[in-house]
Amino acid sequence: MTQHSVPVTPRTAVDRLVGLANDVVAAFRESARARQGVSVRPGDRLVKTGDTYQSLWVVDAIITFDDHPPHARLHSDADPRETRTISCLVLQNPRFFRRLKGAR
Repeated sequence: MTQHSVPVTPRTAVDRLVGLANDVVAAFRESARARQGVSVRPGDRLVKTGDTYQSLWVVDAIITFDDHPPHARLHSDADPRETRTISCLVLQNPRFFRRLKGAR
């Protein structure tokens, strides 16, 4: 799969960041019911949505913090050395990720 570069001006970059920030805030608001339980578990395979290249991520562990919602430690299926820590609330929101069927 070939990715094409799209010129990004400072203005479009700012617009993208503002849009992403608004999406994250909306995800937290939409996911209030998800705060009672975490449906993301180690071994889950998630696809990043909304991007041209839909990367595949695997959940390694769930991390809990005192004053924050649970987070998941993920690694890239393509390169296990590439890792991310992302809020479970974001991972449960289909605007950002979708779970592959039979992933558990």
